[in-house]
Amino acid sequence: MPSQFRTQVTLVHHTHSSLQHYDSSEWDHLRGALVTVDRDYGVLNKIFQNITDTRVASHILTHITLPCNKGNQSDQAIARRILQI
Repeated sequence: MPSQFRTQVTLVHHTHSSLQHYDSSEWDHLRGALVTVDRDYGVLNKIFQNITDTRVASHILTHITLPCNKGNQSDQAIARRILQI
């Protein structure tokens, strides 16, 4: 994946008017992971192995190796759990 594309993906996944911003006294890993936005790029999602539309799962589950084919399932499970809280 070209570095320009990675930079763009990172920017749009961490930039949204609805995302909370934390200063250094408030920020922790989980808060940082939860202020990520999944973006749908249509057919490009599959081309890039769903790294673009399952960012929340990949940020929360950093302690395990998340297989590319399980990203969607993990992302949906996390979303359901968050909605229950």
